[in-house]
Amino acid sequence: MAAAGAALAFLLAVSGLTARIDLLLYDLAARAWTPPPEEAIPDHIGSDSGIAVVAIDETSLARMGRFPWSRRFYAGLLDGLAAEGVRAVAFDIIFNEPQSDDTGADAAFAAAIERFGPVVLPVLDPPSPQGRPVPPLALFVEHGALTGRVGFIADADGVVRRLPRATDRAAAPVPPMLTQVLLEAAGGAGHSPDGDLVPFSARSRILVLPFAAVLEGRVEPGLLEGRLVLVGATAPGLAPTFATPIGGSAERLPGVLVHAHMLQALRAGVMWRRIAVAPHAVLSAAIVAAIVLGFGSIGASVALSAIVAPALIVLAAMLLQIQGVWFPPAPALVAATVCLVAWTTLLGLEMQRRAAAERARAAMTLRAIGDAVIAVDAEERVDYVNPAGAELIGWESHLAQGRAVAELFRLETRGAVVTSADALFAMTDGTRTRLVDRRDRRHEVEVSSARIVDESGRPAGCVVVLRDVTAQDAAARRLRRSEARRQELERELQHAARVSTMGEISAAIAHELTQPLAAIASYAAACRRLMTSDDAAARERLAQTLPKIAAQAERAGDVIRGLRRLFEKSRPVRERLDLAVVVREALTLATLGADRSLAVRMDVEAELPALRIDRVQIQQVVLNLVRNAIEAMAGRKAQHLTLRLRREAAMVAVDVADDGPGLSADRRARLFEPFSSDKPGGLGLGLSISRSIVEAHGGRLTAGPGESGGMLFTFTLPAGTAHDA
Repeated sequence: MAAAGAALAFLLAVSGLTARIDLLLYDLAARAWTPPPEEAIPDHIGSDSGIAVVAIDETSLARMGRFPWSRRFYAGLLDGLAAEGVRAVAFDIIFNEPQSDDTGADAAFAAAIERFGPVVLPVLDPPSPQGRPVPPLALFVEHGALTGRVGFIADADGVVRRLPRATDRAAAPVPPMLTQVLLEAAGGAGHSPDGDLVPFSARSRILVLPFAAVLEGRVEPGLLEGRLVLVGATAPGLAPTFATPIGGSAERLPGVLVHAHMLQALRAGVMWRRIAVAPHAVLSAAIVAAIVLGFGSIGASVALSAIVAPALIVLAAMLLQIQGVWFPPAPALVAATVCLVAWTTLLGLEMQRRAAAERARAAMTLRAIGDAVIAVDAEERVDYVNPAGAELIGWESHLAQGRAVAELFRLETRGAVVTSADALFAMTDGTRTRLVDRRDRRHEVEVSSARIVDESGRPAGCVVVLRDVTAQDAAARRLRRSEARRQELERELQHAARVSTMGEISAAIAHELTQPLAAIASYAAACRRLMTSDDAAARERLAQTLPKIAAQAERAGDVIRGLRRLFEKSRPVRERLDLAVVVREALTLATLGADRSLAVRMDVEAELPALRIDRVQIQQVVLNLVRNAIEAMAGRKAQHLTLRLRREAAMVAVDVADDGPGLSADRRARLFEPFSSDKPGGLGLGLSISRSIVEAHGGRLTAGPGESGGMLFTFTLPAGTAHDA
C-alpha cells in the first residue's frame, strides 16, 4: 500500500493532474501575505516611496467627459505629478496611434514626458504568438519615454498569478514588464529571474486617487511625494479585467490594479518560485509513503490523515512565506486520501468478512446448541429462533420470525401465563416452568434470559434460553423408582444374609435355648413337689425357686427377642444409640455355640458419643465380621477375638481382629466383591452388604493384615449426625 501510494503521488506531481487543487491552496496562502511596511522597503528607491494609482474612474469621466481624452490631459497630469514630487509614472493606456482631432496634443504630451523624466509607456502584446508587439508612438520614445510590456500570464483556471518573462514569447526583442521598467526607472531592482509568482495580497496598501482630482490639484499636499504612480482605467468597460488570487473570477481587477500588486511585490523584493517537478514528485512520494506506513486501525488511520492533511497545507504555506518556495501539497494530499479510502475500504471489507465469519460461527453454534435460543426485539417480536427452539415451540424458524411472542408459545408458572418479553426477562436463571407449544403440548423447561441494549444503553429486547427438562424429569422419576427398588432389594439381601446367618448358627441357638428351658422344667417340677408339702421350709424353698424360673425365662426371651430384631424384615430406622451396647448385643448372638477355646475381648474407649445409627444394620455388620473371624480361627487350639471401640478424628472406629491364618493380598483385593466366597455354600454377600451398610451411614469398611498374623477389619461411623440412608 505504501509503494502504491508513493507511486500515485509521484505520477500526480509529474502529470499536473492536481494542479487546480494546488492553485486554490496557493491562493489561500498568498492572501495571507502581508506586505512589509514602508520603512522595511530597501533604501535603494527611497524609504518614503509607496505606490499610488491614478484611476480613470466614473467620477473622473463625469467631470472630464467621454473617453478617450485629449493627450493634453495626460500632459497636464504629468506636470501636476512632477509638482507633487512623484518619482516615476507608468501608463496602462495604449498610445500607439497619433491623436487625429488635435494635432498639437501629441507634441504637448511628448514635451511633458521629457520634462517629467522617468515615464513608462506600455507595449501591447500581439494577439498571437507569431505576431509582433505594438509599441507606443515613436515621438514619445524620442522624448524619453521608456517602454514595458503589458499582458499577464493566466493559469489553467484563468487566474493571473505570474509575471511574464522575456522568454515567454518567441518574438524578440521583447521589452520587460511595465512594472519592472517602472521600478528600474525609479532606481530600484527588478525581480529575480527564477521567481515569477506574484503574492497578490488582500492586505496590500495601495493608494487609489481619481484622475480628475489629481489633474485639478485636489490632492492633500505631500500625499504623492516620492511615490511610484500607475495611471490606468478602473471604470467598468474602459479596460480589461483579470481574475486574481484575491477575489478570483467573482471580483476581477482592472489591469492597472494588477500592475500595482505586481509593483508592490517587486518593491518588497518578494517574488515566489515553484519547486522543480522532479524534487516535488520525489518529496510527495516520500511523504505519502511515510503516512501510509503509519496507518493502523480505521480510527487511527482517519485520525492520522486528519492531522497530516492540514499539517501539509500549513507546511506548504510556511515554506512559501518564509523561503519563497511553493511546494504544491495536492499530489501528496490526494494520494494519501486515495490510500486512506483504499485502506479503510480494504480494512472495512476485512472486518465485514470477519464479522460475517463470526456471525456464521455464532449461527452455527446457535444451531448446534441443544437448548432453545429465542431472540426478542423491543416490540416483543421474535428476531431469531434456533433449530432446537423451533422444534420446542412447534414453529419453523422462518415462520416464527417477526411474530409476537404470545403467538408462538406461552409459559405457565405458578398459575400465571407469561407471554411478554419483560416477564421473560424478569425470570431468574434456572426458573422452572411449563411451556405450551403450538400444538398445546406441554414441556417442562428451565428459563434463562439476558437483556439486549442498544448503543445508547436503552433496552432493545432480550435473549431467552429454554432448556427442555421433560425427559430429564422423567429420567429422574425413573431413577428415584429404581433407587427405591434398589434399596428394597438391598434390604431383601440383608434379610436373606441374616436368615442365612441364622441357619448357620441355628444349632448354637438351639443349644443356647436348651439350657434355660431345661432349668425352667426342673424348677417347675421342684415347685410341684414343694407345693404338696405343708412344711414351712418347703414353702420357703418354693419362694426361692419361682424367681429362678422367671430369670431363666427372661434369659430365653432375650435370646428370642435379639434373634427376632436381627432377623425380622423391617425398614431401616435411625436412632441415637450407645454403640458399645449395640456391639455387645451382636457379639452375644455371634458367639452362640462358639468353641470353648475362643477367648473374646472387648475394649471400649471412655466417653464415646452416642451415634445416630440403625441398630439392626450395624449389628448385622458386627455379626458378619465376628462370625467370619470365628470361622477363620476354627480348628485352632487357642482362638483370640478382639473388638475395640475407639475415637478416630470425627469418626468412631470399631476394630475386629482375629489370630487366624489371614488372607493373601490377591484375596484381600477381591474381599468385598459380591458373590466372591471361599466358604463352601457361601454366597459371598456378607462383606459386600456390610460395606454398603457402613457407607450408607457415612463411614468406611476396610480390611488388612492384623498384628498377630490374622485379619483386621475396621469400620467407622460419623461421630456427629450420620447421613440418612
